[in-house]
Amino acid sequence: CHFCLVVGIKAVWKWDVWCQLQPKVGTCSAEENFYYNAQLDACQSFIFSGCDGNKNNFPTLVDCERHCKGSAFMAMKETEKTPFCDLQPNAGLCMTLIQRYYYDINENECKVFLYGGCGGNQNRFKTHSQCMERCTEEK
Repeated sequence: CHFCLVVGIKAVWKWDVWCQLQPKVGTCSAEENFYYNAQLDACQSFIFSGCDGNKNNFPTLVDCERHCKGSAFMAMKETEKTPFCDLQPNAGLCMTLIQRYYYDINENECKVFLYGGCGGNQNRFKTHSQCMERCTEEK
């Protein structure tokens, strides 16, 4: 398990990381699923292809809310295994509004977002080229 800690023979799920992943559309036939939007602290629908997704993907709104509601306010434990280029862009808690770039996993491209100046996560880069260099070499 890529994002798990193993305790004995039982894996402990890392929802603090998984609930902050971008929803991954995938590559097969389409169906409506739900993902957790960490900026809004709300579950939202998206069209999932049915394969090649990630853990921020739930068949029902209830499942999504049960696993993720409130996790935007939990400190995410950054580890060497945290896939930070897969995380949702996070503006943080301050209101400075600085232009930064985040990596979009579905379009394999870095995009602009407004960063508040404090908090947030590691999917945040000063330049487009820094973002592309860091996140495309990781894939």
